[in-house]
This record gives sequence, structure tokens and C-alpha cells, in this order.
Amino acid sequence: MRRLLAGMLLLGSLFLSLAAAANGISLLSCWYPWDYDTDVRQWNDNEWVWAGVRGQVEICDGQFQRILTDTVKHTAYWKGVNVIDVVKYKSPERAITQIHYRRTNGNEGYATAYIPNFYR
Repeated sequence: MRRLLAGMLLLGSLFLSLAAAANGISLLSCWYPWDYDTDVRQWNDNEWVWAGVRGQVEICDGQFQRILTDTVKHTAYWKGVNVIDVVKYKSPERAITQIHYRRTNGNEGYATAYIPNFYR
């Protein structure tokens, strides 16, 4: 009985390895580092915006696969500007924090942070 069980486990492992190799991804080649990005615009101590986003990404065989969306955190801070809109978006393909602002001199702009940043 033990030989039969051991043989079935060995055969199952072989089939799993062959299936993974056929898909081009080995079972041990994936890792899950943190990726982050920030965009800070500062004109003086009383006028600035800061957009940030961070989250874990899946990298397999050195290629970006997806963002683990349950790990994504957005950051949006500002001082001395009129904020028109703040976008916080996340999906397995990308995560974005964007602040659309108007400065005291009337100029408009965006501060945008996105992932994947390191692994694209």
C-alpha cells in the first residue's frame, strides 16, 4: 500500500511539473516583492501635493504577472492647493493614485503614482 501511495505521489508530481513546463513557468520561479511609486510636487513649504501607491506584485521568470490587489495602499496628501479630483484605482494590471490640483497662481496639474513601476 505504501509503494502504491508513493508511486501515485511521484507520478502526480511528474505530471504537475510537465504541465508547468508546458506553460513556460516553473513552479519555483515566482516571487512577490513590494513595488511602490510616489509623485511629489512642492513649490514652497505651504504649497505641495503628494501622491503615492504601493503593493505587492507577482513576478514569474523575471516578468511582471499581476498586482495582488488586496495589498494595494493609496496615499494622497496636499497643502495650499485646490484639489479638483483624486483618483484611486487598482486592478491586477495596474494601480494608480492621481491628484488633479490647481495652484494658488491658477496653474493646474497632476501628481500621479503608479505600479507596476520597477518591473515593467
